[in-house]
Amino acid sequence: MGVVADSQTVVVPARPAPGGLLSRWLGGMRPAYLPVLLTYFCYGASTITSVALIYFEKDALGLTPAEAAGVAFWVGLPWSMKMVAGVTSDVYPIFGSRRGAYLLLGTLCSLVGYAALATTVSSRGMYLAVSVLITVGFMVQDVVADALSVEIAENDEELGHIQTLGRMALLLGGISVGYLSGVLAARLGTRGTFAVAMLLPLLVAASVAFVRSRRR
Repeated sequence: MGVVADSQTVVVPARPAPGGLLSRWLGGMRPAYLPVLLTYFCYGASTITSVALIYFEKDALGLTPAEAAGVAFWVGLPWSMKMVAGVTSDVYPIFGSRRGAYLLLGTLCSLVGYAALATTVSSRGMYLAVSVLITVGFMVQDVVADALSVEIAENDEELGHIQTLGRMALLLGGISVGYLSGVLAARLGTRGTFAVAMLLPLLVAASVAFVRSRRR
């Protein structure tokens, strides 16, 4: 498209379509990215229970600072088993699935843990067991997301792109619930907040439909 002025044609470049601009900004995101990005987002958003956990430990369970620190120690241990979980998902598929089934298994662990916190947990021992179960669930989900990042990438450039988007999703998840965690704890109480957190593993479970199967 041109405009004639003084016998010269000035070329006016066409504006890129908003959808195309967004697609390029997101690096041509494909549906196969959803399980990875939602897993990272929901893990970041799991801090929605941070305020509720403080009050639950103090008011409902009556934990001392030393006891709370002891629980935190055991809750952190599952993350040291990421390599074992990754090898297990590669070597021992569940019903022929090395990614989707393990992603569902991880979401089930977190879902059961949050459900227990929202209903039955009333002692330090139960709280410790349930907290570890939730962490194991998120750890397994993270292992699957890391593996899927490699599998769905067609080259090293796309792999870097997926990893960048994953870190952005993780950060966005944490930021998005920073204020909400306090509001929910104040209005719904601790158990109500844990019930809301059950939506996170359910959201990741829904993304399993986009996991692309790949045979060895």
